[in-house]
Amino acid sequence: MISISQTNQIKAADPLSSVWVSASAGTGKTRVLVNRILRLLLAGNSPEKLLCITYTKPAAAEILDRISQVTTIWATANDDDLQKDLYKLLDRTPNAEERAASRTLLPKILQASGGMRIMTIHAFCQSVLSRFPLEAGINGNFEICDDLQSHALLARAKQNLLLRTSPESNPVLFQALFFLYDRISEDVQDALITSVIKKRHKLDILAKRFGGIKGFETYKSYLADQIGISPNATLKSLNEAFLSPIPYSQLQGFADILLSCKAATPQKTGKRILDFIKTQTSELYCDIFLTKENTIAKLLLSGIDPQQTALVSFLENEAQRAFEYKQAVCSLDLLLCSTSLYLCCISLLDEYKKLKRAANLLDYEDQILLTEKLLTELSDCQWVLYKLDAGIDHLLLDEAQDTSPSQWNIVDKLVDEFFETPGNGQSPTRTIFVVGDEKQSIFSFQN
Repeated sequence: MISISQTNQIKAADPLSSVWVSASAGTGKTRVLVNRILRLLLAGNSPEKLLCITYTKPAAAEILDRISQVTTIWATANDDDLQKDLYKLLDRTPNAEERAASRTLLPKILQASGGMRIMTIHAFCQSVLSRFPLEAGINGNFEICDDLQSHALLARAKQNLLLRTSPESNPVLFQALFFLYDRISEDVQDALITSVIKKRHKLDILAKRFGGIKGFETYKSYLADQIGISPNATLKSLNEAFLSPIPYSQLQGFADILLSCKAATPQKTGKRILDFIKTQTSELYCDIFLTKENTIAKLLLSGIDPQQTALVSFLENEAQRAFEYKQAVCSLDLLLCSTSLYLCCISLLDEYKKLKRAANLLDYEDQILLTEKLLTELSDCQWVLYKLDAGIDHLLLDEAQDTSPSQWNIVDKLVDEFFETPGNGQSPTRTIFVVGDEKQSIFSFQN
């Protein structure tokens, strides 16, 4: 990896080297990317054999525009001006072949089949899926839905799910939906579900591991084991298990001893015991021993005669039980929240997929995930990679810090053969050029 500087820009643009460039904002990384493409073309590489992946459409348009401007100038420049431009680009005197080639780059680019491939990762994936729809298992006439369409479909999927689900038709899903609606506001729900759906590649992995909706109980048992609670636990069962061992017959005596103490803390504890005797609720019993943060009160034994061993032992033991009860309640809450969200999101995602299939639509995330699957998992992936490999000699990747793991898997498969097979066509070598800046990584929410 080399850092962009005035002296290193020429090295980074060398068409014979594979380079990973760390470039801060304003250091000229786009210029270096454009210069590398120009030098690749000057070296005799066909425009069709270059693939430049950018993060946004405006970035792709800017790179293409700069290349068009430079090659237009070269096509009509006088020999002296052309010589100066090429010397500045190459950092050496251009030879006759390079001078001649520079004059013809513009028509060469314009005549390239399909134009120069400077595009976003989503546009590239769309082109791959359009070329290999049967292998990807999709309809070849698919259309891409934008964010607005995607949100509308998601809202419709949610509506369908709510209208169809009842205690009779699907009691488990109904209970999960009821739990979420009871605990979380609709706005927060929508934001949470949308966030999970955006990261559905992780949800798909989870669903595949546990068998999707049918494997709900398996997932619940696994998660309960990780959390440390019984998968069959309920708030009622925890409550009963907590209240039953309480030494009710001794509580009045303990309260009298505490109320007779001179210090305020034990007197307050005694009053709380009396309050519990009247109501016998778990919350009031926990209030005797725990703080509002559900930690054992540090001053619980303050002001109590150490000779009252039975009382001290009672307070210490019950404080620990109250703490463990609260921990168990939190664990149960976590289990119910996680499993309810899992079931609701998987069910919603299934409905969302059905709506997209019916309308022959793919969203942006579909393009990435389907292409990744096509190149890594499906039986025809080697043949597809062979066909793609024959059309790429040089890959350039912009904004590497914003490239997701799934996108990296696609790039990795594309360049897998670069260092194992000789170059195609006129290319003597095959190269990778990656540029990015970790300080500008602001899209972690997009994986």
